[in-house]
Amino acid sequence: MRYSLLILVTLTSFVLFGCEDEKIKNEECVNSKVLAHLGFWIGEWEVYSGNNELEGENEVKFILGDCVIEENWQSVTGHSGKSMFYLDPRYNTLKQVWLTDNPFRPGGVKEKTLVEIKDDKSLVFLGEVYIDSAKSYLDRTILTPVTQNEVKQQISVSINRGEKWTNIFEGVYRRK
Repeated sequence: MRYSLLILVTLTSFVLFGCEDEKIKNEECVNSKVLAHLGFWIGEWEVYSGNNELEGENEVKFILGDCVIEENWQSVTGHSGKSMFYLDPRYNTLKQVWLTDNPFRPGGVKEKTLVEIKDDKSLVFLGEVYIDSAKSYLDRTILTPVTQNEVKQQISVSINRGEKWTNIFEGVYRRK
C-alpha cells in the first residue's frame, strides 16, 4: 500500500509540475526566433521535381507545444519519410532528424544542423551520412522561400568533404 501511495504521489507531482514546465517551454518555443526561421514551410504541400512532375505530398506542422516542427513526406511511389526539426538550446540552432521507411539504405536516416541563414532567407542544413563504419558523405539541404505559396528545396551530397557538391534532388513545394 505504501509503495502504491508513493507511486501515486510521484506521478501526481510529475503531472502537476510537468504541466507548468510544458507551459513555460511552449512560450519559449513560440517566441523562439530560431524556430521562426522555418515558419515559411508550415503547411500542406504538393512537391514537384525540376521538370514539373508530381513527386509527392508533404505536410509540415508544429507539434509538442510548438517546440518541434514535424515533416510528413509521402511520395507518389508509396515511400514515406518523417523529419523532426527541433531547437538545440545548447547552441541555439535548429537540428533535423530524417527517418524513412528504409533506414538501411544510405540517406534513409539523416541528422543535420542548421549551419547558415542566407540573405534571401534560405536555410542551409548540413549533416554526415554514414554508409558503413568507415565511409560517409556530407548531405546538404537548402530550403528557400520563393513566395508565400512556394518553397524550393535542393538536396546535394559531397564525397570529398564539401569540395564538390552533386545535386540529388531539386523540388518545388506548392501550397495546396
